Amino acid sequence: MSKLKTYTIVLEWGEHDEGLYHWAGQAVDIGTAEQLARMEMDRSYNESYWAEGDDPENKRGMEGGSEPTDYAIVECTIGVNEFAAQEMLDTLKATLPHISSEVEQRKFGGNDEDYAALEAVEAQVIKAIAHGEGRDLDA
Repeated sequence: MSKLKTYTIVLEWGEHDEGLYHWAGQAVDIGTAEQLARMEMDRSYNESYWAEGDDPENKRGMEGGSEPTDYAIVECTIGVNEFAAQEMLDTLKATLPHISSEVEQRKFGGNDEDYAALEAVEAQVIKAIAHGEGRDLDA
């Protein structure tokens, strides 16, 4: 049984660079990932640009049995969902005040709890947030 890998694929469609479609998901190989990205792009296109009641024969793409037209893979990243970065950054930002508060409570709570390990995690979170925002704390 093949293990699923995470892929991020950016497709460009149209004869005159009409637009980009971003897809992220899991597949067993790049060929399957490309196919899934194309199918999702086609589904999204059909939902966005064809109103209910339109002639289904005029719909382009895989749902009608033909291949999507004029597309190219602009970018493909294996092993990461690039579109999850903002969600992860937001989560780190929301978590940091709670970690910092716990570090302070452990430091000054009077019960001599070990805070060094949690303080190291706090430093990692601060550095990850800075990196995600394009800042370099080491500079």
